[in-house]
Amino acid sequence: MSRYLSLALVCVLAACGGKKTYSSIGELTRAQEEEGFVVLGRFGKSWPATIVEERESRDEISFTRANGTAHTYPGYTGYTLKVVRLKGTDGGEGIIVFRSKEKE
Repeated sequence: MSRYLSLALVCVLAACGGKKTYSSIGELTRAQEEEGFVVLGRFGKSWPATIVEERESRDEISFTRANGTAHTYPGYTGYTLKVVRLKGTDGGEGIIVFRSKEKE
């Protein structure tokens, strides 16, 4: 299956399931910046990718990668943190951690 056909299939599946697909980390980052978030950390390099989970928390956030590695981002008092978990067309996992641009 060609890369473009794979991307088209992911886009169709994402549209049907209501999940957003991004072609690159830059595209996702720009979308989050428009919502008032900046990148704190990122894991994985599978693009294009579809969001499979999105969580927000105040002051700190924790998550566990598919390989079992746990991560915590503490010490962001007054900020909203967001974890976006993605699945690439190759099946790879991507996780991007965001922080609100301003304290709330």
